[in-house]
Amino acid sequence: MTKKTSACTKDMIGAVVVGERGQIVIPKDFRESIGLKAGSRLLVASHGDGAMLLIPITMMKEMMDKMNDKLSKFKNI
Repeated sequence: MTKKTSACTKDMIGAVVVGERGQIVIPKDFRESIGLKAGSRLLVASHGDGAMLLIPITMMKEMMDKMNDKLSKFKNI
């Protein structure tokens, strides 16, 4: 399996409009910067203060795998 790292190296900010059915369009620059394509799956997470995160599932899996590798080095956990 080939590991893909994010090509996004710059801070970005943008605005979207929520449609009647709750849909948003992620701006093209954002999609291209992290390689999102039609059919890409995103994890949607929120915090009690109203903040919302959209994280590509592939990036979340990669992050969890790295965390698991690091935690496996601790024998007392």
